[in-house]
Amino acid sequence: MKTELTLITPEIAQQLLKTNSSNRPIRERAVVELANLIKRGEWVATHQGIAIDQNGIFIDGQHRLLAIIKSGISCLMNVTTDAPVESFKVIDGIVPRSLADKTHLSMYAAQNMAFFIRFFENTGKPTPDQALLLYSKIGAVSDKLECLLDKKQKTFGSAGFRCGAIIQMLNGNINYVLTNYQDLLSANFENENNMIRTALKMELRNQYSVIKGAGTNQIHIMTKSFYILDPKNKNIVRPVGINNHEYLLEKTKEIMSKYL
Repeated sequence: MKTELTLITPEIAQQLLKTNSSNRPIRERAVVELANLIKRGEWVATHQGIAIDQNGIFIDGQHRLLAIIKSGISCLMNVTTDAPVESFKVIDGIVPRSLADKTHLSMYAAQNMAFFIRFFENTGKPTPDQALLLYSKIGAVSDKLECLLDKKQKTFGSAGFRCGAIIQMLNGNINYVLTNYQDLLSANFENENNMIRTALKMELRNQYSVIKGAGTNQIHIMTKSFYILDPKNKNIVRPVGINNHEYLLEKTKEIMSKYL
């Protein structure tokens, strides 16, 4: 095998893809995400590039090449030629690194940054650079909340609820949120805050419908969290406004626009 760092232009990418006969189906979302990464100037050449086997067949890197074509920007990339034909069977067979692995952020911090980037920037799968940039702005607030969390907690420990709490903290209500969030996590019905007691009753009735990995569901939980942890709502017994999702979503977007 031979590997050389090569500048791949959109034209070269098109030529290389002509022998792409045995790769997995193209994932359009992955192409868009990579193209956006290239446009933001985040592309970095690594040992992972493209590969051509001993028979001249393209066997690895189709999404990278398609992203170069889509972005219209040339990229430096390692090109391996004369790869053993058998190597195709084991490419991408290892467990991919998580965002936490790539950034060295804690699991919760990486999840929080990913949540905000996905749903407020709408740029697809977050890159390490995006996560680290956002963490540099709001990481201190995220970390304050993380100190209270336990992996066993479901509803109030979910990504959506955490991020709603973080937004309310970014809105200037750090101490209020931390105190009342602690009571939510410990199911403290002795809290004199009407809203916190109502939120705990809602959980007992399973009115949050927390579904792991369900994006729209987590967004709704985020807006509920933002409403529940707003000090202006602490005396409300019947929180009709808690379901005013569109209005609350606009409020959270307004606050997050300062950081994204």
